[in-house]
Amino acid sequence: MEDLNCKSVQALLWDEGKDVAFGMGESSVDAHLSGCRECSRDRAEIRSMQTGLRSLPKKAISPLLATRLQVIAFARAFASGSPAERESPLCRY
Repeated sequence: MEDLNCKSVQALLWDEGKDVAFGMGESSVDAHLSGCRECSRDRAEIRSMQTGLRSLPKKAISPLLATRLQVIAFARAFASGSPAERESPLCRY
């Protein structure tokens, strides 16, 4: 079993509830959490925060804002040099 330090475990805690595989073995993470009060407390705080964020009301955004955000995201992807984005049908217009 791989020994994990606090820094590596804390980096994984945000992804824990997102069906993301830890990659380091859940048993290693669980073993660290069972012996580390600080990381266990951080895990509880993160879970509480995620639960709170999920319970916030969802607001629909306007179609205009949605379009603007898509344009910004596309422009950033294009500027990053991603060849797949440059071949997008949107580039032909």
